[in-house]
Amino acid sequence: MTEKTTMSDGEGPGVRAQRALNRRWLVYWAIYAVVATPLVVALRMGTHDPAAGGPRFTPEAAVAGAVLLPLLTLATMWFVLRLADEVHRRIIIDAWAVGVIVIMIGSISWGFLMMGGVVPEPPGPVALGAVVSAGGIAVLVAAIWFRWRRIGDFGAV
Repeated sequence: MTEKTTMSDGEGPGVRAQRALNRRWLVYWAIYAVVATPLVVALRMGTHDPAAGGPRFTPEAAVAGAVLLPLLTLATMWFVLRLADEVHRRIIIDAWAVGVIVIMIGSISWGFLMMGGVVPEPPGPVALGAVVSAGGIAVLVAAIWFRWRRIGDFGAV
């Protein structure tokens, strides 16, 4: 008796379609990494000012980085969200919402603690790095949590 291949057998059209989707996701993220990394490195290395005592951005490089990297990120996220099905798109959007909430709560709390003299006012780059890192970590943890709660099988995608 011949048996049909099912999704759980590790073969079949559903599994092949999922593998193709996973490859497309990896290709988009690889393209992003391959383009974004040299862009940041070129902006940093191309603006080295020895007279100032170290690397620094010129105003032109700062504007180029402020425009090009967000546009690259926007285009990449648009393509990635087009690949995602409704469940994964919802997980991504919910995780971003959690990240924004964490940033809002942290920034408000930090501001009040600074105004009350409980914590010193940090330098701008430290504050920016802390906010971006906290938001990014919150998005990552929330995405893992939502995916585990809604899909249950991390190997599915």
